[in-house]
Amino acid sequence: MDFNTAKEIYYSPDKIEVFHQGKPVWMYALDETNNTVEIKYINTRDTVAKVRVEELTKGKTIG
Repeated sequence: MDFNTAKEIYYSPDKIEVFHQGKPVWMYALDETNNTVEIKYINTRDTVAKVRVEELTKGKTIG
């Protein structure tokens, strides 16, 4: 995913799936300077992680 797509998803009123390494995540914060995103895995208790935006993939729009 590129940074503009991540920004569109982050600010979208719709729920749009986002995945990191095939696992669903929530995006918590965007850092355009470093091209990173803070994420939290939805289905696990993993802590918030900072990853490069290119590591994320967009899923379908839920609503």
